Amino acid sequence: MKYIEYLDLPKIPEHLLESIQDIIIKSPKNFSSVATEYPYFKTRYINDDLQSWLQSIFYFKVYAQYQLIYNGLPIHIDKNNRVTAYNYLLNAGGDNVKTSIYDNNYKILQSERIDLKRWHRINTGMLHGVHGIQSNNVRVSLSLDVR
Repeated sequence: MKYIEYLDLPKIPEHLLESIQDIIIKSPKNFSSVATEYPYFKTRYINDDLQSWLQSIFYFKVYAQYQLIYNGLPIHIDKNNRVTAYNYLLNAGGDNVKTSIYDNNYKILQSERIDLKRWHRINTGMLHGVHGIQSNNVRVSLSLDVR
């Protein structure tokens, strides 16, 4: 069974994406389920044009945001009953970064080096983590929440 799988969806047009540096310095997202002072995971708003384009390629309602992940994010299950995420990686955070899915005994079930700028779906209702982010780097992705 695949817990992380690539999807046959179009690449996001470059003109709709902000630069990595601009995403990092944006103000934190209000009403995020992650506290703004949490050091390993942060969220940022996307622009309206990108939101419209994203909604046009999905047949269900999507809620999009940029995610910033730093070295030290623990293995976790997503909050608020989020069991599936659709992600588009903009910056890996290093050369040997892997996303892993675990069983309840923390045994790795699947581990992948995710391709940049390629849609993938991940089971976030299972234990999962991102490992190998360089300490002076950040992993940046566009993530869709499905409700």
